[in-house]
Amino acid sequence: MGLTIRAAAAGAAMMAAILCSGAPLHAQTKQQLEACQGQGNLPPDTVIGGCTALVQSGKYSGRDLATILVIRATAYQNKGELDRAIQDYDRAIGLDPGNATAYYNRGVAHGSKGDWNHAIQDYDQAIEHNPKDAASFRNRGLAYRETKQSDHALQDFDQAIKLDPKDATAFSYRAGLYLRKGAFDKAIDDYGHAIAINPDDADVFNERGASYGGKGQYARSISDYDRALVLKPESAMALSNRCFAKAAVDQLEEALADCNESFRLRPGNSNTLAARGFAYLKLGRPKEAIGDYDAEIKINPGNPYSLFGRGIAKHLTGDSAGANADMAAATKINSSIAETMAKLGIRFDSR
Repeated sequence: MGLTIRAAAAGAAMMAAILCSGAPLHAQTKQQLEACQGQGNLPPDTVIGGCTALVQSGKYSGRDLATILVIRATAYQNKGELDRAIQDYDRAIGLDPGNATAYYNRGVAHGSKGDWNHAIQDYDQAIEHNPKDAASFRNRGLAYRETKQSDHALQDFDQAIKLDPKDATAFSYRAGLYLRKGAFDKAIDDYGHAIAINPDDADVFNERGASYGGKGQYARSISDYDRALVLKPESAMALSNRCFAKAAVDQLEEALADCNESFRLRPGNSNTLAARGFAYLKLGRPKEAIGDYDAEIKINPGNPYSLFGRGIAKHLTGDSAGANADMAAATKINSSIAETMAKLGIRFDSR
């Protein structure tokens, strides 16, 4: 569900116009034009080379030059050279301030760098020049979500879906917002729409599984994680999530196998440490549980689930003082943590 860039909308038309204008073209110039246009799905370096030759020729200006720069920028972006792409988009926008594609793609580049505020500014401009572009609303909604502006994000996702009801990514982004807010039923509904549009997205199944887990419906979440892993067998996240869900329903050895495989793919992940610590605790292996919880708490010191779980594990090893300290810290962070853990099968017995 990554952000996608788009080709310069006028690129093919502009190049075709130059090629078919009847004006005499040097063979090398024609080759450069075709390379810059990217005919035959040419490699990014070939496109960059062709466009660079055209830029340096001095023959193009205004919107034509802006289009060449946008094409070169997308090639840089496809290579992951985001700063060089942004430089070309900057120059293209200076030449053609109404170029919605340049604003949109520059917004994607800023978002890929985690610079969400600049991404929002670019999507603002893209929407101003093309107010019916669903993708710009969708991507701006994501940027708002990442900057914790939930109300603005929801408005943009709603508008994106209104403009394009078949945009599976917009549904999944809105579902992710609902998941973060704990609105699990709304998240499940949106993930269902995304799956109906695109049934092959492993990440959406994984996230719907997490939504079912939020409701305590672990059997349904396991089913979604199973499907995610059919589609994407090397998904460390789905394995980690399934580990926790299986531990919650006492499929403990299977849970442990999932966590271990997740670690093989993504060593030291904090979520997997917490999930495996939970599985070890339910397996009656408190020393191993403490080891995983220790490592996870170093990464996330304020995780009440890990603190409470480690407290129970310490109690089982006879460390009453450590147990009391951990459980007190967990309860200070989340006053209902004991009840939540009890629903997962972890209860404190002071005897």
